[in-house]
Amino acid sequence: MTQAITVPTLTLEQVAAQFAYWRRTRTKRGRTPQDLIDQAVALRTHYPVSQIIQTLGLNHADYKKHCHRAGTGSQTELATAATFVPVSTSEPAWTQSSAISLTLSHPDGRCLQVQGVTEPALQSLVQSFWGGVSCCN
Repeated sequence: MTQAITVPTLTLEQVAAQFAYWRRTRTKRGRTPQDLIDQAVALRTHYPVSQIIQTLGLNHADYKKHCHRAGTGSQTELATAATFVPVSTSEPAWTQSSAISLTLSHPDGRCLQVQGVTEPALQSLVQSFWGGVSCCN
């Protein structure tokens, strides 16, 4: 089985030469021409970003914005978007019969540690611990 190898239409060296020519011949400082930006963004699939921005003398943040606008975000961004799973909140995460583990520390040094208790019993235990003051209402 043969695999197709994608070869960039322009190499990094060719795009660097075009950037150098533009920098030498421009008459005033201004925005980089869009065709040069497009060529730099197209290189992303064939060269590491660090090599592209260093060779072409580009600002990393600006280059990243151009890539994002062109729809060629980083692999991490693309993977995150592809693996998002919505979570339904129609059912409560716990019910009154769920067992709870809890540790409380009072400013006077007392400590209450409870494991495996259900919610109705927990409320009265916590009220007793705090000296009759309700914690939940």
